[in-house]
Amino acid sequence: MSKIQGRLISLGIAKEITRGLGAAPTMWLPHTEFNLVNKVDKVRDESSFGNLADVQDSIITEKYSEGDISAELRDQTFGYFLLAYFGAVSSAANGAAYKHTYTWTDTNQNQSLSLMKKDAISTEMYKLAMIKSLDIKAALNSFVNFTAGIMAKVQTPSSGTPSFTATENKFSKKHIFVKVAADIAGLTTASALNLKTLDFKGNKNVSRDSAMGTVQPLDILNGTHSAEVSFTLNYEDTTFRDYLLNGTFKAMEIMIENADVDLGGGVHPSVKFQFPRVEFDCEPNYALEEIISQTVTCKCHYDLTNLLKPISLCELVNAKASYAA
Repeated sequence: MSKIQGRLISLGIAKEITRGLGAAPTMWLPHTEFNLVNKVDKVRDESSFGNLADVQDSIITEKYSEGDISAELRDQTFGYFLLAYFGAVSSAANGAAYKHTYTWTDTNQNQSLSLMKKDAISTEMYKLAMIKSLDIKAALNSFVNFTAGIMAKVQTPSSGTPSFTATENKFSKKHIFVKVAADIAGLTTASALNLKTLDFKGNKNVSRDSAMGTVQPLDILNGTHSAEVSFTLNYEDTTFRDYLLNGTFKAMEIMIENADVDLGGGVHPSVKFQFPRVEFDCEPNYALEEIISQTVTCKCHYDLTNLLKPISLCELVNAKASYAA
């Protein structure tokens, strides 16, 4: 028997070419937390057998896996999570690097992934891995990190050899720029906010498609897609309070760009999100011994006037040519 700690787990990731059939890892993901675990649905026999026992039998009706994966946001492996979150991607040369443009797809069968977990006890693959949620967090004294909520089929035995890349790039507070403007066009010249924290939350309301005759879900489907951004900053004026009280909508951009790294020709690794129409909530913090701050929460809306999705643009720039396989 092997006794191991969590640091000895290796995680591989791949895009599934055929939905639910699995794919060998194309990259291995440095992670900070892994808790994708087995779950079952059961039916219990509560029949009376002439005594006061409440149950005498149970049968498993469905098996699946569910949990979270957390990691520092790195410019190449993160692209797989963006693909599963949005549903589609197109890639093109961007100087000496590549730009990957993600598209929010209105389908209940967004792109699925395969995840491989390898340790001294076993090597296992989680097929039909779907993104339930995506949470990107940034703070003053940490790397930008993310947590992906996952639902997948129950794991199956597999094989694979971990191979991590040393060329991935990370991001910290000095690489984060958030802008608010009247519309998307105005974001180009808008000034970046002086933030203390930043948190993006996306939820895809994933559910299992179950049926008779099998203990595995037929499919794992995403439902209604919602997105929200919150941040904290000093309370120096009433701008965001007025947005709240006046019911004002604005456009917003999150740019995470590591200008310390040159991928060639002055191109830097980056992730950019644009939101065409957000509403605001604002809550000040009047703690006596602290500089007064405010927490602003932005609910992302569909822009009916311009027919833009709540996240109208997502671009990832890195040295990886494609996420086609």
